[in-house]
Amino acid sequence: MRFHYLGLAAALFSAVSFADVSAFKLTLGKTTVDEAKATYSLNPVGYNLYSNGPMFEVSPQEVGFDGLKKFIAIFSPSGELDVIVATLPKHQFDSIHQMLAQRYSVTSAQLPFVGNKLVKYAQDDIGISLESPHMSFDMTLAYATNTFQQQYDEGLARKQQAEQAAKAEALGAL
Repeated sequence: MRFHYLGLAAALFSAVSFADVSAFKLTLGKTTVDEAKATYSLNPVGYNLYSNGPMFEVSPQEVGFDGLKKFIAIFSPSGELDVIVATLPKHQFDSIHQMLAQRYSVTSAQLPFVGNKLVKYAQDDIGISLESPHMSFDMTLAYATNTFQQQYDEGLARKQQAEQAAKAEALGAL
C-alpha cells in the first residue's frame, strides 16, 4: 500500500513539474501580445532595457486580484510573455507564499521574523520571486523566464561595471 501512494505521488509530481506556469490568466513563455490583448486592455509603457521587448501595464481592477496595486507584463522581442510583475500589499505575503510553495519548488527562502523577506521558486524554465522589503507597505511578486533572467543579470552586471569604471575614472584611478 505504501508503494502505491509513493507511485501516485510521483505521478502527480511529474505531471505538475512539466505543466506550464500560468499566472493571472497568462502563461509564461507562451502567451503572445495578441492573446494578452484578448484577455486584458494592455497599456504600452515602453520597451524593456534588458530584453528590448515591449512592456505593458494592466489596470489592477481589470485583473481582479484582491489588493493588486500594479501589474506589468513584459514580452520578448518576438512577442511571447517573458515577465509578470505584480505589486501587492505586504500583509498578503504569508498566504501567497503558502499558495506558491504548494505548487512550485522553493529554491531559496529568507524569512526573518523582522526584516526583508525573499522567497524564490522554480518550475522548469520559469523563476518566481516573492519579495517583501522590511520598510515598505508593498511586496513584489515576479514571474520570469530563465532567458529573461539571464538577460537581466548580464545587463545588470554590465551596468555595474560601467558605474565602477566611471567612479574609477573620476578618481583618476584608470
